[in-house]
Amino acid sequence: MKILITSDNHLGFKERDPILSNDSFDTFEEILITANIRDVDIILQGGDLYHDNRPSRSCISKSIALFKKYCTGNKAMKFKCSGKLNYDDPNLNISIPVLSIHGNHDDPSGIFTTSPMHILESTNLVNYLGKIPSIEQIDLHPIIFEMDNQRIAIYALGHVKDRRLYKLFVDSKVNFIKPKENCFSILMVHQNRREYTPKDYLPYEFLPNWFDLVIYGHEHESVIVKYNSFVLLQSGSTVRTSLSEKEVFDKFIYLLDTKEGTLERIELKSTRKLFIGSLDNVEFEEEVVDKINNMLKYNKDNIKNKFYEEDTFKNIFNQKMFNIEDTLINTEEIMSEYQMNNNCNEIILINENNKRFKNSLIDRLNDLQNKILLPMVRLKVSLKNIYNINKVKIQLQYKDKVANYNEILLIKRIKNKIQNNEIIEEKVELSNILRGNLKFKALNEDEFITALNNFVEKNDKNAFTVFINQSVDKLVNKIVKKNYSDFNKILSEVKYEIMIEEKLSKGSI
Repeated sequence: MKILITSDNHLGFKERDPILSNDSFDTFEEILITANIRDVDIILQGGDLYHDNRPSRSCISKSIALFKKYCTGNKAMKFKCSGKLNYDDPNLNISIPVLSIHGNHDDPSGIFTTSPMHILESTNLVNYLGKIPSIEQIDLHPIIFEMDNQRIAIYALGHVKDRRLYKLFVDSKVNFIKPKENCFSILMVHQNRREYTPKDYLPYEFLPNWFDLVIYGHEHESVIVKYNSFVLLQSGSTVRTSLSEKEVFDKFIYLLDTKEGTLERIELKSTRKLFIGSLDNVEFEEEVVDKINNMLKYNKDNIKNKFYEEDTFKNIFNQKMFNIEDTLINTEEIMSEYQMNNNCNEIILINENNKRFKNSLIDRLNDLQNKILLPMVRLKVSLKNIYNINKVKIQLQYKDKVANYNEILLIKRIKNKIQNNEIIEEKVELSNILRGNLKFKALNEDEFITALNNFVEKNDKNAFTVFINQSVDKLVNKIVKKNYSDFNKILSEVKYEIMIEEKLSKGSI
């Protein structure tokens, strides 16, 4: 079975920018075209398909058009599946089923806890997996595919706040329902892989050792790690969403072939390059200009992705392949409709219409991959206190040479004397400031911080309304169950804290 793996596509990123507006869509189109040319059976998407929690109508329209163009057709399904997927719809001809989870950008929110993925799922062009009906207990059942005398079990878990998920694992409230039959087991999650702060990540140790492949979405670098009995794949993002060192390296998608036991990385050629540099103790503007000019003299060999040595990880899964005795679809009859073209190593349908479609795909792919794109540049400049440079003047020189010319320079000043109590370049998250300092007696601190983040970062105007209503329901149930004797005291505490919440939501505090 051929499975294409991608994550963090961030459709709609910078869609209002006159230069960068189509970057996320062009690369995603390259991914879908590659899936067709390589004749994959399914696509796994590891979250953050959309960049915004409330994507624009234009963004949703473009994404639906891409899925309709490249994931529908008359291609026969060569596998059986235990679950009901969109290719079962008699009103649609699905050629490549897409299985996707939500990430932290496009997670369910609002009064009706709706995600952009729900909207996309309603078109029946995508299978939205990993929904979480309860945050008190998570039971994950697999979707099992049967093909090539193999069983492939796919588990999906959409994004959960890292701290909350960590606690659920510690409390043994996350259960993976393992099938009785031997399967090649894949888990797809969208969480922090690395420990940035304690309990704000998903440790490998929490995962059952019978998984064969664990796919992490969320972090944007491409990484492959062999951990104990399973392979961990962090496919990384397909568009650069920040001007940071983590985004410098090339972008990839992955092709898993369970029959051959290989995992192949495929470089995306339509992504825009990013150059990052630094310059210290600057005295003259000419130094900055010379540095930027040197950065633009790009040589691909100068940037080596430290995570990779080979393009293909051969035989990495062979020890995990299992034969099954069930009667499967006769793949030989299906494959008799095809012929192999050894020159380009792609399967071409005999049917003339499909041949023309394949040729059009290759032409479009060449257009996307050969498009001349202006690079992005970020130069960090430190100035001595007595010097100054004209930032706007320098950046305007690169208006026709750099895609993000208006944000090339990041300037900071170096003070000659630093006081002992002075804090330099410290970025503190609001949640970290609040955590542990709110001292609520009746309300949940983490849920309050989540509501605040949704209100501020995702423009969810109903975040506090939902939080307050849910909190009141929980407190009432708690009071009824425990039969508090001092009911009036508890009630006064609840009313006081809710009053504070309402003032915060209105900005009156």
